[in-house]
Amino acid sequence: MSKHPIINRIIKRFFRPVLGLVLIALLISQLDTKKLLNVLANADYGWFFLACILLIISNLLSVARWKKIVNHLGLAISYIRLVFLYAQALSANIVLPGGIVGGDVWRSLGLVRYREKIVTQVPAFTHADAAASVLLDRVGGLWSLCLFSFVASLLVLGMATENNLQGITQSLLVSYVVFLGAAVIVPILLGFVALPLLEAAITLATHRVLKAGIETLLKIATNMHLLFSTLIESLLVQATAIAALYLCLKAVGVEMSFALVAAVSLAIFLAAIIPAAISGFGARELAAVVVLGYLGVHAESAFAASVLFGLAGTLQGFIGIYFWIKKEPQEITV
Repeated sequence: MSKHPIINRIIKRFFRPVLGLVLIALLISQLDTKKLLNVLANADYGWFFLACILLIISNLLSVARWKKIVNHLGLAISYIRLVFLYAQALSANIVLPGGIVGGDVWRSLGLVRYREKIVTQVPAFTHADAAASVLLDRVGGLWSLCLFSFVASLLVLGMATENNLQGITQSLLVSYVVFLGAAVIVPILLGFVALPLLEAAITLATHRVLKAGIETLLKIATNMHLLFSTLIESLLVQATAIAALYLCLKAVGVEMSFALVAAVSLAIFLAAIIPAAISGFGARELAAVVVLGYLGVHAESAFAASVLFGLAGTLQGFIGIYFWIKKEPQEITV
């Protein structure tokens, strides 16, 4: 790394998007470009349009889940104001390089700024509460995705022949189901185990930043029950997002059961949040080509479906710019 701070900032800003573009270029170089262009040219973009609508619905449901968490942590705030914050964060996540971190920080700061305007709020809604609300929202989303994929994979495992999975070994399928089951159970267990440890650590911490971090983790561990109280919203979020991916596959001619798409969506969605590109492009396509390839989907079709899904999300990011321009609502009622 260079010793010049300006050069370092330039490298940090452009390294990840460039890495994503390089990954996309390497993937395309391994594909039959003529076949890929043919897939995109003959895609049914009506299904793509419906996928865009479903992703919008998915994000509106995400706001409903976040509102439930924020209200529980003690801040009375309207749904429409949270829509503004969420749309702005979504725009930052998708349009700017660097994954989801910047948008989540913006959401947290937005809650703090709003709290500062309500001088009568008792008890105070702290920075730790704001950060915990965003992290709990993320944890709830990831946990529910694991749960959704786990249930779907059990269905797929029971109908391996009907899903044309004879080419995949039984041990691989079982291992995947076991992994998803662990991903569902472990966070709950960790929450209970970590709680007494964090309570002890916060009394010993003296550094301000360290103490704030432990306080945030303590609030998350204390409120892990919110994973269950927001489960309906979370499952609806995942169902609509998975349905959007299903429609993008359908748009490029890939016929696959919804249960099978739900079972493998975890790997594709997780790859998209790796901060290695803009809007997940690159890592998501690699995951789609590899994972869907195991299911017999041609690489060109898997790549095209993943790109369409990414474009559906990116479109929302550009729509989110509107919420940076429009004046926020002034009301403070719920």
